[in-house]
Amino acid sequence: MFSYLSADVLEVHNLIGLGSGDAPMGTWLSEPFDPAHFTGLDGMIWTVTSDAIWINRYTRVGKTLIWRLWIHPAATGGAGTSDLSGTPAPRVRLKLPAGAVAPINIGDGTDAAAADICRVLNTANIAQQLGDMRIDPLDGTWMIIQTAPSIVLDLGYLALSFTINLEIL
Repeated sequence: MFSYLSADVLEVHNLIGLGSGDAPMGTWLSEPFDPAHFTGLDGMIWTVTSDAIWINRYTRVGKTLIWRLWIHPAATGGAGTSDLSGTPAPRVRLKLPAGAVAPINIGDGTDAAAADICRVLNTANIAQQLGDMRIDPLDGTWMIIQTAPSIVLDLGYLALSFTINLEIL
């Protein structure tokens, strides 16, 4: 969109959009709540209510998605529910916002870290990995949060907070 302010001045607005043209690139947008975007795996059930989601926003800059999520259930002083039930397991899945699709990078099988978005390490023993975040190797629209192989998530509430940058297609 162009606006002529005078014969010598041209103002330019919103030339680069998010793809849909609804907002300029870099604008933070709220992701609408959908309980199906939060799932347990391996027999575990993850139940999340909208009032437990304090922040679920994203922005896109080119082929980069920046996503900020804060799940703050009543059990941690927030509101609503974010509960794990069923069979204790090491993994949960989150749907990427805005229909984003990330490349599935499972490496060559020799380096598990090649697939990691983020690793969670024990600060007292940096060699001890407690878990990681990665794109689901079967579907690039989902992200998996998992513990180390010998650890399962406790049943009960799950609080979660992150801001991540993802390459998207």
